[in-house]
Amino acid sequence: AVELLVKKVRSENLPDVVYMAYKVVAYKKDGSVRRESVTLPRITCKEGQELLFQYFLLQRSLRVPAWEYFVRRDYLKANDIFFDESGIHFEDIIFAAKLFYHINTISKIEEPLYYYNLRLGSIVRSWTHKTINDRVTAILSVKKMLKEQHDFERFRDCYIYFFVNLAYVSSFVDYAQMNKRDTEIDNYFKELSSQPFIMQFPFSELNLPQSYTCSKESKMYKGLKRMTYSISHHFSLTLFWLRLWIKWSNLLHPYTEIK
Repeated sequence: AVELLVKKVRSENLPDVVYMAYKVVAYKKDGSVRRESVTLPRITCKEGQELLFQYFLLQRSLRVPAWEYFVRRDYLKANDIFFDESGIHFEDIIFAAKLFYHINTISKIEEPLYYYNLRLGSIVRSWTHKTINDRVTAILSVKKMLKEQHDFERFRDCYIYFFVNLAYVSSFVDYAQMNKRDTEIDNYFKELSSQPFIMQFPFSELNLPQSYTCSKESKMYKGLKRMTYSISHHFSLTLFWLRLWIKWSNLLHPYTEIK
């Protein structure tokens, strides 16, 4: 894997970032493989900085996990891109946002060089008050970065999608995984649900880039609108049914703990 990465970098005049394919492996309770899937880079490598950063915010072609990318050290130093060491979870959200905001060149490898074992006990599968709070904090840090660059308006609609997708809907799903009510989290969702940009999201048309990976007609976008409407208008009922569905799903397809 390392040899292939080095060969790729040297053959393309040192791109800022190399995006790698990866394989996801999920396991059943008895230790046998439940599911395997390979995710390939869905970019042409000809996109400019603006479109690449939009792809990141839309979480369709470029995603958050730092292990998907091989990054040139000089590029990190020149743009002051480092991991947050404060102990916040989801620090890779902040890292990846800076990575794709400043990017000039990107390359890709369509052979899976990373194996991602889904396991219980990892941060993304430890559904707690802290994980929800830290994800929201990290996503708000992306807005702060754009504001500091005086560039928020250029990416406003994509950021709204980014926030609704991760800080609202994904965090709500995490809350359902906790399987217990938390007054502070309840209040967070109820307060957020009353905000105009949440109330209007299911009915609005955001200015999103039209491509094969992210479109206003995509199932992802339509599903996000439906879920946002359901949470904002029927919070307790949606939480109840989602927790019921999660319990049923876990009984049918339980994950095992991978050490």
